[in-house]
Amino acid sequence: MNKALIWAACLAIFSWPSDVAIPPSPYTVASTFNLDLEKIVVARQVEKRLREYGFSDELIAGALVNAYAESRFDANAVGKAGERGIFQLNPKGLGRGMTADEMQDITLSVNRIARAVLKNNRVMELERVGGTVAQHTSMFCQEIERPRHKERKARERVKLIEKIMID
Repeated sequence: MNKALIWAACLAIFSWPSDVAIPPSPYTVASTFNLDLEKIVVARQVEKRLREYGFSDELIAGALVNAYAESRFDANAVGKAGERGIFQLNPKGLGRGMTADEMQDITLSVNRIARAVLKNNRVMELERVGGTVAQHTSMFCQEIERPRHKERKARERVKLIEKIMID
């Protein structure tokens, strides 16, 4: 970038009217995660899509904690049984009928997860009554992700909240 452009950018920043408010980030949940920028970008993509479904911040946070536990927000993650993507969709489970590329596509996998959430009476009842992030994290793990030893995994994911989320 040439010096004139840098100078113009600095001038624009410092001459920004002080009475003009900078709009808040629409990614309020992703902003509470203590992650590197690459992972925050993925978390924001997930949050944006889940927000379009009308889910609460608590449910979105629970889904994000689970995605982090499953893949560390790596869309290219592949599990031992062929699970793929940030939510580790299983080709015999929620990933049924999806190609490997589709399971690794963030938007498509979030859509699949969101539809599963909407169909799950237990998760939607918790959403209706206003559960906490910990409750949503646990419920999401047990009802949507359904890992082996789901009760133990749900407890581990609730503990993960303290490690990756900012107070």
